[in-house]
Amino acid sequence: MTNLANIQHPYYPHYTYKAVNFGDKTFVEHEPRSREDAQLFPLSYRGRFKIPKGNMEGFTNIDDLIHDAYIKQKEIEIDMVSLYSLIKGEKVPTPFLDDVIKDSKWVIKPEPLPDSLKLKLSAITGNQEFSIIDYLEMSVSDFNKEENFITINNSRQQYSKLLVSLMIPLMDIEKDNAKLSNAKINIRIKDKYQGSIEANKNFINFMMLSKKNDITITFKNLVNQKNFLIAHDFNFDDGDFTNLESDYESVQILESVISQEPIKHKVKKQTLNLSDKQGIKNIIENFDQNGNKGKSLRVETSVEDPRIELFDATVPLEKLQTVYSSLMVENINKLKRKCEDMEEGEVIKVNLVPGTSNEVEQHYFARFE
Repeated sequence: MTNLANIQHPYYPHYTYKAVNFGDKTFVEHEPRSREDAQLFPLSYRGRFKIPKGNMEGFTNIDDLIHDAYIKQKEIEIDMVSLYSLIKGEKVPTPFLDDVIKDSKWVIKPEPLPDSLKLKLSAITGNQEFSIIDYLEMSVSDFNKEENFITINNSRQQYSKLLVSLMIPLMDIEKDNAKLSNAKINIRIKDKYQGSIEANKNFINFMMLSKKNDITITFKNLVNQKNFLIAHDFNFDDGDFTNLESDYESVQILESVISQEPIKHKVKKQTLNLSDKQGIKNIIENFDQNGNKGKSLRVETSVEDPRIELFDATVPLEKLQTVYSSLMVENINKLKRKCEDMEEGEVIKVNLVPGTSNEVEQHYFARFE
C-alpha cells in the first residue's frame, strides 16, 4: 500500500504522500525526499478565502486589517473557499483536501512582533536625574498611518504596576538618541494596582516632576546603555492633577505608618510667635546649657480627628512625633534683650535654625480602635 501511494504521487520519487492524523481528521502532506528535492521542486499553495463581514468593521481594506492584527497579535478568522497545491507551479492533487477545507477552522496568524525594548524611564531637571521606573518592556501597540504616529507601551509586561504609553511622531525618530519635539506620553496605574502604595507614589512623583519647566524625559536602552528617546517638549493625556502634592504627602504618610519608618527631610528656619515671657526664658535657658551649639528636639502633636484619606479609605492617626536632629536659637543674645524688655501682651518671634545637622524625622502613629 505504501509503495502504491509512492507511485501515485505525480512527483514520485521526489515527493510522497504522508498521512497526518489530527484528532479525528486525516491530513495529507506532500513530503519531499530530501532538501535538494524541495529546492528543485518547490511546493506552494494557492487558494481563495473570504473575510466575514464583521471582521472588516472599522477597516477600509484588508491591509489595514492585517496590520491591526499584527500590532495586536490577533488571529483573523477567515472562510476558506478553495485551496490547491502546486509543485514547480503545476497543480497537483491532494487527497482529502476538500474535506479539510470544509471541516476546519481557518485563520491568518500574524507574524510575531520584534522583541520588546528593555528601557529605563528617567526625568532630568537641572543637573539632577530621577529614576522613575528602572525596568520597562516596551513594544509596538499601535500605528496611525494617517497621522504618522507609532505608539509603544508596556501593556505586555506582566509585573509592571504602571502602564506607560509613548506616542512618537515617526518624522522625529532618528537611528540613535532620538530627540522628540512633539511626543505624547501617557502614564497611568494599571487597574489591578490602583490601591498599591508603590504604584501611586511612583505615579505622583513622576507627575510632580513633569510640572517643572526644565524637565527632560529619557528612555534609556538597558541593553546598549544608549538613550532610546529624549523628550524635551511633550504633553500628557488629559487628567486631573490638581492635588498632586497633597496626594503625594498622603502616600508618604501611609507608607510610613505601614513600615513604621519615619519620613526624613531637611529642616529650614522654624519660627515661633510667643507671648509668654516665661516660656521664652525657658527656651533661652534650655539652649544656653550647651552654649547654643545645637540641641535635639522632640515635638509631639495630637490633632482632633487626624486622618489620611486615600484609595477610597480613611486611616485614622493618633499622633505625629517630629524629631529635629539639631536646632539652635537664631541671634540668642538679641532674643535675651528682647525678652528682658518684653511688655505684657507683646508677641516676640523666636527663630530656630539648624545647628550641626538639618535633618528632621516625622513619625506617624495610626490609631487602632
